[in-house]
Amino acid sequence: MFRIQFSHLPIIGSPKEYALEHQMLNACFFVIGIGSFPVISVSYSLPEFEIVALTMSSYTLICLVGYIFSKVRQNYALGVHIFTFLTLFTVFTVWMLLGGIEGIMPSVSLVVLVVLVQFYPKRYFKNLIIGTILSFLLFVILELFYSDLILMKEVPMVISIHLWAMQLFFVSSILILFKNEYHRWKQGFYDKEGELRNALMKEKELSNLKSQFIAMVSHQFRTPITVVQSSAEVLDMLQKKDNNETNGLRVVKQLSNIHGAMDRLTEMLEQISTFDRIEREKYELYFQYVDFRAYLQNILSNYKNENRLTDATIEIEVEGNAQKVLVDFKLIENCLKNLINNALKFDPRRRFPKIKLSYAQKGINIHIKDCGVGIPSLEKERVFEPFFRASNVANIKGTGMGLSITKYFISLHQGKICVNSCLDEGTEIIVFLPYAPSNKNKD
Repeated sequence: MFRIQFSHLPIIGSPKEYALEHQMLNACFFVIGIGSFPVISVSYSLPEFEIVALTMSSYTLICLVGYIFSKVRQNYALGVHIFTFLTLFTVFTVWMLLGGIEGIMPSVSLVVLVVLVQFYPKRYFKNLIIGTILSFLLFVILELFYSDLILMKEVPMVISIHLWAMQLFFVSSILILFKNEYHRWKQGFYDKEGELRNALMKEKELSNLKSQFIAMVSHQFRTPITVVQSSAEVLDMLQKKDNNETNGLRVVKQLSNIHGAMDRLTEMLEQISTFDRIEREKYELYFQYVDFRAYLQNILSNYKNENRLTDATIEIEVEGNAQKVLVDFKLIENCLKNLINNALKFDPRRRFPKIKLSYAQKGINIHIKDCGVGIPSLEKERVFEPFFRASNVANIKGTGMGLSITKYFISLHQGKICVNSCLDEGTEIIVFLPYAPSNKNKD
């Protein structure tokens, strides 16, 4: 929609420095002051209209003072008060010079009231209207008891034209301000509509995430619970039989099943707890400088022992000049374990992934490459979404939260993570970590 602006009229102020109401106030002072000169010149040439000349000279002086405070000093509040005094002076002059209330005073009063309403803040509207009514009653009293103050009944054409021109200017100002107010109201409506639409989309996304979460939990928790329940029943049955070597081996096997199921439950609960802290942004970071190769070697050794991978061969390839990296120990350990766990889980032969550290100019690149089932090309962009699982791993246990949590932890280090994958050939995850993330406190 077209919006009135006065960027080409620097005499009333730039839109960057003045609101439209302030510009219009400056324009009123300027136009009334300049417009008074023709009336002053005509009035001084006619002796019987010297009072008009003096009145219009006062007009010009008031407008000059108002323009100085409003435009030059940029004092809008004081400018409005001066303009209010000018309007009261105008109404009194019209009453005195143009035949009192029977003249054109009512129309002038109405125009003045509407113009003032545009300039004053809304909280003053009530006072402004009451003041206008009281002022009109005052002029009624003047009309009844002091009618001899009315100086003339007939007015020269030039003065009438001037007064009507001023009223036309005021009415135009009102229309401009109203148009601007309508534009701002409509723009505000569109902004609110956009905010509501975005909020609705976020609400739908949250609802979808909750639905996926409930479906994942109900499916993934059911399997370990079933294993624990069935293993417990077998143990109960074996306990009632004679204790022999065969039963002892079966007990060990069932206990192993129970431990494995409980480990999976613990892992899923930990991921759910971590995801909840991420959603509530309540994760505290503790950064320390580390020798990343030694740090990674220690993580891998612990991972082997925890998962009883004694036969796994760990090889770490290193490129570039080693530098210490500023990381949160627990978060990066969580990320690396999760990536290694995925590499083993999605490789049917459970081979340990190839790991490569590449020291670059601004940070370290960590390559973790497996020989697993890979990711379908159309689904690679979604692997970092919460609860998403590729279509070719539906039969493999998992929550779909690991990579989304990993990506978030990497972002807390101002790092990046990307994936390269070929279906049935394997997947390579590349993590970049800056040597020293900015604005991080070092322990």
